Amino acid sequence: MSSSVQIRAIDYVQMLYDNLGFEDHIVWDSYRRDQKESLRSKVSLTLGLPEKPESSADNSKKKDYEKRLKAVENICENIWSQAKYTGGPIFMAISCVCAVPRKVLTVGEAHYSVDFAVLPIFRVMRCINDLSTEKCCMTFVDTHGRVYRNWEAYKNENIIPDCFIVAPKNGILTGEKDSNGKWRVQTENFLSPAGRIGRKIVNGADKACMAIAAASTGLLVGSFFCPPMLCVMPYVTIAGYCTTVWAVGRSAEELYDRIMHEQSVSLKDPNARMFWITTVAGVLGLAAGASMIVLGSLAINGHVISSSIECLVDGLNCTNIGFAGLGIVNGIFHVGSSVLNGEPVSVLQVAQISALTFVFFHSVCNFQRAKTIIENNQNRTIQDLKEKLDSIKKGQFEQLAEKMMSSETGVSR
Repeated sequence: MSSSVQIRAIDYVQMLYDNLGFEDHIVWDSYRRDQKESLRSKVSLTLGLPEKPESSADNSKKKDYEKRLKAVENICENIWSQAKYTGGPIFMAISCVCAVPRKVLTVGEAHYSVDFAVLPIFRVMRCINDLSTEKCCMTFVDTHGRVYRNWEAYKNENIIPDCFIVAPKNGILTGEKDSNGKWRVQTENFLSPAGRIGRKIVNGADKACMAIAAASTGLLVGSFFCPPMLCVMPYVTIAGYCTTVWAVGRSAEELYDRIMHEQSVSLKDPNARMFWITTVAGVLGLAAGASMIVLGSLAINGHVISSSIECLVDGLNCTNIGFAGLGIVNGIFHVGSSVLNGEPVSVLQVAQISALTFVFFHSVCNFQRAKTIIENNQNRTIQDLKEKLDSIKKGQFEQLAEKMMSSETGVSR
């Protein structure tokens, strides 16, 4: 939520420290297992969960409430999951970061900005090294329910859009005395991971994947109506499968990222479901493409294509058509839902749909091509067999003729 009061980001963090911190001590709230509702209330208040709308309220308010309620439940579930480290109760505290747009100020001056958004974070104790908990291990849970193993992980792996971040030092609202003897909050500024060069390169590759996959699909479909375009199909296939490899790799990476941050990888989750479908459909697409190469090699070298090979190739192509089609429908539905709900649509989502569209149409082409290769192979096998039979018959006839000639010669003598 954007700050409506014209104060600097550093002043906002100071205000939080004045209300939630105490000198240079690390402050914790303790919750037992039977105090889950207390934790839920605090998280709800922090996220600004409104009261449950009445049944007569419009759908937009109901959807907003349900969305925020789901976020609260997800955060509480992941906070309570950290109790495995402390044996039952949890020790939790609220902190925050301020996201500052990258406009005029540098990262070192970001804390002076009056234009910022406040993003709560929840730090949870993992272990206690001494009574002060000064050096205890902490995990951090953000508003997406992502769990970070420590503060450095949060700084390097959060999913905040490209911006400067002003945060309490080490994610903890602790202070130090200034020259006037007043306690001042300790802060640190850093660039969000989305603004760093590595992430920008990945985002650029996602955009390239989306564009190349869309162009490859267009050329592939165009070849049906313009046969001269078939001469560029080998290059189109290579480009298309490169985008498939990228989409599979990115989807597998995102699944791993969700596992590392204790997010759901269930098929019930729309994001995880798209990553799973893209991974499976992409791997099947690559396997189907490899099977076509083997099939073509067997046909060129004159080998007989058995029914088992035919079933394997057809099975791979048909299965891939089904998975890719499912992924396209799921992806379009997910993107449409995000647009209707006012949620951002990532380049990766569109790139996944583009890659799956190429895989779908290419598998359709492979299915037809496999039928043609197998039919030609069968016709050539039959023709070779006829020629062999004709050659055998001709040889037998010549042998018979020679015997008859030799017998007639013997009789005349």
